[in-house]
Amino acid sequence: MSLLEDIERLNEHVKIKPPHKIIDFEPALLPMLEPRGTDRTYFDNIPNFHGVLAGYAEIGHAHMGITNGRPVCMFGCVPLWAGVAELWMITDVNLASSARTFHRCTKMVLDIYMSELSLVRIQIWIHSQNDRAIKWAKSLYFEQEGTARQFGPDGADFYLFARLKDGRHILSTETSATSPRSRSRNVESAEGARGAARGTGAREPARVGIKETRKADRREQATSGKP
Repeated sequence: MSLLEDIERLNEHVKIKPPHKIIDFEPALLPMLEPRGTDRTYFDNIPNFHGVLAGYAEIGHAHMGITNGRPVCMFGCVPLWAGVAELWMITDVNLASSARTFHRCTKMVLDIYMSELSLVRIQIWIHSQNDRAIKWAKSLYFEQEGTARQFGPDGADFYLFARLKDGRHILSTETSATSPRSRSRNVESAEGARGAARGTGAREPARVGIKETRKADRREQATSGKP
């Protein structure tokens, strides 16, 4: 049985300990959640958003993060088609006290989604004013692909972030020969080698050749008597 279908094994795998726990999505606990920041937007502007979340759980995988018996976050993964899925997350105003624990857990669960669902791409839409979510997505190797103007239920812009298999994003794959970063590293390596040569008293090859040639010319002039 997969980890996504065995909640006890999933908790063991992510090494989460009381008073924290991951449970399968439970609609009955939704009234206990106090959405923080821009997450409140969905509940305020989408009719029956509780039912929408329950629908996400029906067609995909959905979980809740619990601390002391109260939900502090909920998240899930909705398949779009083979190899591609969409991630969603709602956070509670009390998440801060458990943020480190659930950041680590969601990071591991994301890897499980990618592996068990054979995903090559997972994406997430983030409210343009949700700075915490943007920082969180970037820490999990998501990269921004674009902006959907006036996309949100409140009329706000949303950013589309995506992560490709093994954390590599197509926008970041550059050949070593053409990558500006690689060229910069090559220049830094060359400068470092010259600096190391000066620091150890060693002579750089090009300069060694010039000095030896000049010495040879002076010896030849001395033996021939020519100026």
